[in-house]
Amino acid sequence: MELQGNNFGERLLEARKEKKLTREKLAGLADISSKTIANYEFGERYPTIDIASRLAAALGVSVASLIGEEGDIIEKAREEYGSRGVRDLRELIDDVSGLFAGGELPEEDKDALMRAFTDAYFTAKEKNSRFTPKKYRKD
Repeated sequence: MELQGNNFGERLLEARKEKKLTREKLAGLADISSKTIANYEFGERYPTIDIASRLAAALGVSVASLIGEEGDIIEKAREEYGSRGVRDLRELIDDVSGLFAGGELPEEDKDALMRAFTDAYFTAKEKNSRFTPKKYRKD
């Protein structure tokens, strides 16, 4: 099954409805609470890879299709910065996704914004590399 949702919560809800499972039934199959599933579906929380794996198995879908492309990025944020980092990253992804998905921003402004994001990333990367001790650099 190809999941179409834009984020983990939407894909989880889509897969659960496709399998005609209630939150309670899925919770029992994945050994988590139905409240936790509701939090995931509403985008209030993001699962660990372990929980995403259990949900994927219970739904008969791949973990990759359930967590989507942002899953790896979010897992890295969790490892580096904990739950606060995940929350901040989710907010940023949701805001930027909403900005690019629709609204009144003209295409040329979207392109300019993407260039600004890219420039900011590479500027910060260059600046930070100057302060990394030589023994930790990947030169």
